[in-house]
Amino acid sequence: MRELPIRNFRSVGAYPVKYGGHIIPGRIFRGGPLCDLKEEDCASFRDEYKIRYVLDLRDENETYRMEDTGIEGVDWELIPALPREDEGPGFDFDTQLKTRETDPQIARMERYMISMYQHAVS
Repeated sequence: MRELPIRNFRSVGAYPVKYGGHIIPGRIFRGGPLCDLKEEDCASFRDEYKIRYVLDLRDENETYRMEDTGIEGVDWELIPALPREDEGPGFDFDTQLKTRETDPQIARMERYMISMYQHAVS
């Protein structure tokens, strides 16, 4: 299969499921944004990998910054996995991790991450 320019793209097959058995390899994939896909990548995504549905777990800020490429024949749905933060716009973690942040910004990021992990396990 053609390698796709999607960060951290891989099948999640073979993982065990709660009531026995496992996920069938090549049926469910995970990966980063689809914003860098070219036309031939989109065709491979749909035809070789047989992907018909994308569930985007990012928040609105992330999807705005890195808008996914639309792929004909593939349905796309945004369902943010993390809670919306109450303190203004979301974080651009890549930028913030590369720069020096002030103490209040670091504390804000820390509160958000704690909230995110509490939400993820509930």
